[in-house]
Amino acid sequence: MVLALREIKTVLNRQININLPDYINTDKVEVIVIPYNVPDKDTNKKIDYNKYFGTSNVGTKLIDEYMNITRDEWEREISY
Repeated sequence: MVLALREIKTVLNRQININLPDYINTDKVEVIVIPYNVPDKDTNKKIDYNKYFGTSNVGTKLIDEYMNITRDEWEREISY
């Protein structure tokens, strides 16, 4: 089992304070610091998917074949 803790902290005087929860009971931890940028306000804007129509050249035949193969995997007999 992998235990992880993710928090966004405010830096004060080039320092942060991290309180470990009870489920992380160890003498050493690895700390990785990544600068955090606040996402743009427009990240929740409505996406116009029509502008992406036709951008793939895969073709419906190849997609249909893949879908049939993966669908058939669910309908196979499973023996115990």
